[in-house]
Amino acid sequence: MNFDKIIFFHEHVNGDCFQSRIIINHIINKTKHLNIEYYYTANRAIYSHALDLGILDENFNKYQNLIYNLPCYIENNILYINIWIGLFNHINKICVLCMKNILINYNLLISEINKITNLNLEFINT
Repeated sequence: MNFDKIIFFHEHVNGDCFQSRIIINHIINKTKHLNIEYYYTANRAIYSHALDLGILDENFNKYQNLIYNLPCYIENNILYINIWIGLFNHINKICVLCMKNILINYNLLISEINKITNLNLEFINT
């Protein structure tokens, strides 16, 4: 494994914090046996909405992300994952109210994560 921390991030506001819980929960559940530390960065959000998912309040907005144009990348033994719901909207149009294509787009993100890591995360059932 070439990282020991995962930082979930987006540059948007509280609605994205709620929507991203789907992918955060999935990734944490599939990796919690690996002793990875989890962090969440959403600078415009009021507070973290992921405490019950396993991200401690003190791990909210602790790290800054400088690259927003990639779905994920590894730097300094940290895996950064862009969890903005609109990341793959140019491929599959989504609807956050009816959940159309959200899981399909999250599976595209999982595919990108699997390309740069050896996590081999399974896809979310759609």
